[in-house]
Amino acid sequence: RGAGMRLYGCGADQILELEMILPDGQHVKFGPTKWEEKEGFEYPQTTMVEGKCNANIHHDESEWEWVECQDGKPFVDVTFEDLWFALRGGGGGTWGVVLSSIHQLHELIPQFKLRVDPVEPNEDVLTNTCTKLEGNPDCPAYKEMMSYMWMDFIIDLLWNEENEIGVDEELRVRCGFTGPALGNPLTTLNGYNALNCHGHGIQEKFQEAWRTSVSNSKYILDGYGEEEICAIQNRIFMEGGSYDRWHKDNLVFDPGVSHSPSGKYADTDGPQGAYSDPLGIWPGAMIPASLLATKSDVVFELLPFLSGHTLPYSPQNDGMTPFAPVYHSGGLQTYIAPFKSLATAAATGSYDLQNPCVWSEAFISEMEQEVGDRQAWILSHLGYDGGDFPGYNEYNHIFMSYGGVLKSDPTKPCPLASTREEKKTLCLSIQETVWGTANFRRLTAIKNKIDPNNVFDVHFGIGNDERAGPITDYCAKPTDPTAPPLTGPDFSELRASETLVLSQECHTDDTPSDPADGAGKTASSDGKLQHAVAYSVSLFVAIVVVFLVS
Repeated sequence: RGAGMRLYGCGADQILELEMILPDGQHVKFGPTKWEEKEGFEYPQTTMVEGKCNANIHHDESEWEWVECQDGKPFVDVTFEDLWFALRGGGGGTWGVVLSSIHQLHELIPQFKLRVDPVEPNEDVLTNTCTKLEGNPDCPAYKEMMSYMWMDFIIDLLWNEENEIGVDEELRVRCGFTGPALGNPLTTLNGYNALNCHGHGIQEKFQEAWRTSVSNSKYILDGYGEEEICAIQNRIFMEGGSYDRWHKDNLVFDPGVSHSPSGKYADTDGPQGAYSDPLGIWPGAMIPASLLATKSDVVFELLPFLSGHTLPYSPQNDGMTPFAPVYHSGGLQTYIAPFKSLATAAATGSYDLQNPCVWSEAFISEMEQEVGDRQAWILSHLGYDGGDFPGYNEYNHIFMSYGGVLKSDPTKPCPLASTREEKKTLCLSIQETVWGTANFRRLTAIKNKIDPNNVFDVHFGIGNDERAGPITDYCAKPTDPTAPPLTGPDFSELRASETLVLSQECHTDDTPSDPADGAGKTASSDGKLQHAVAYSVSLFVAIVVVFLVS
């Protein structure tokens, strides 16, 4: 996930050979033996996969005898191409026991963090200007302006091929993120907004791209002159070092999902049941880069809430994986939860969001409608015309209470109140929403042939027919009053670290304009900040609080 995946592709795209025990006990190893170059792809496209069978399974590896399989196939109706397709992205634990794998390695190149710190002006010129313009030392309009400028910059940097900030494809794939880097910097879970980037000597290019973006921004408020714009351009920070440093940053994440001692990798208490928070009942969807690059009203409406993972590009695979095409769209994986409905409920206290048993039918319907609008938005961009479902969900954020989408209208979510049996009749399986109908059919056919008794049965995996129950099956659990309080990670060392690229010197005219001339303005008269989400900061903070409590 993140920058490495955008640069090199998914982990499954790096596999060169697999060795495994199949469900019937066969010991095989296999991998590509023929490829072809194809325009538009960085990796050679696999055209043939061959393998061997172990004719003498023995505890002593030196006794193994690798020979041609009968008819050159592991099964009568299953080829090594089928196994290669299924094993690299068709679901873990589903196809047998993988004993070893050989991976493509890549050059170890420096990694650095790129962030903009908009939370506090931190410079006299900005502090004085925003206070005079807004009459409020907290400067909410300034912070909102910075949020929109950051989001606009991220879209151009990561996804917009026609950007005007001087970022080409080679530079674009070198940055990504695995957390809340994209969303509104004022409402991120840990308060540390950053992209992870890879490369030698390219930091200055990113700084110049940010300065160009600020200079051309339509979100600059009236009353901000050259000196203020220069100060904003200097709000970019680049923190670098080794992978050890990067891992130190990621040792302890949001304490809401980690009970680990300080300095240890994040862990949980184990299986937590189906319902853990009001976002968890909704799927994580893949949003293609081309859709994000439109900068539509819907994109900016969602961006303050999108804290997901960037996706790889289509050239970075061998053409023989079961991933839905959107997986390699270069876009973003994130929730498509009903943020507005949840924010309103959290702010007004209308419902206990931790207890679905108290939700009214009207509230559930409101959430389903909002999620349906998002699903329709994504599907329309994917060109869905009512045929095979293309697939856009992913398993990293699918909880046990998620039910899929309606068969009759896949733009609508499976009703939360429907029973397990009703879901089997009314809704596409979760597997279809992840892999897409066509890939799901092929994976199911392979599974039925190599594991007809479903020995390797994985919840919500290929061959598994389980469905989620109605949302009322997942009522709130009592909390442990003796549990110690959770504390957040300390990012002070990272914030105080060296800046790799020095700030530019800000020059002003001898007679600068008086910022007070714009007093009382919080947005320009020509409609800047047209995608106003003034409610989003306070309301989303409420959701974050609920999320952390859960």
